[in-house]
Amino acid sequence: MMLARGHAAEATVYQVRFSSPQWLGLAPAIAGVRLPARHEQPPAKRVPPHLLHLFWNTAPAQLDVAASAPFIARRLITSFDPDGLAWGTANLPASAWEHAAATRGLEPAQRALAHNLARHAPHAV
Repeated sequence: MMLARGHAAEATVYQVRFSSPQWLGLAPAIAGVRLPARHEQPPAKRVPPHLLHLFWNTAPAQLDVAASAPFIARRLITSFDPDGLAWGTANLPASAWEHAAATRGLEPAQRALAHNLARHAPHAV
């Protein structure tokens, strides 16, 4: 499938169809899948280039994590982009996710996701 990563990029994407009758047979194998270990990196200072498509109408100053973390968190929550949320989870503080959750116009599921990400934020700014 084609994915937006700063530009269109082809990638193999695996999806589980939980409604499939074969799901129960695959469940033990899928439960054994582990992500590769990630090396600890310092928090990002800016939104990375591969996520700029999510911020296409944003001023460059709003891409600075220290100055605009709540704005970035809200944009990631509303875009529901998996790569963006993964990056935000590793790079945004709990306060940014809580601020995003408190803003108007979010669906209840988006608000719940923001609260959950805040509870599991790796650091504070």
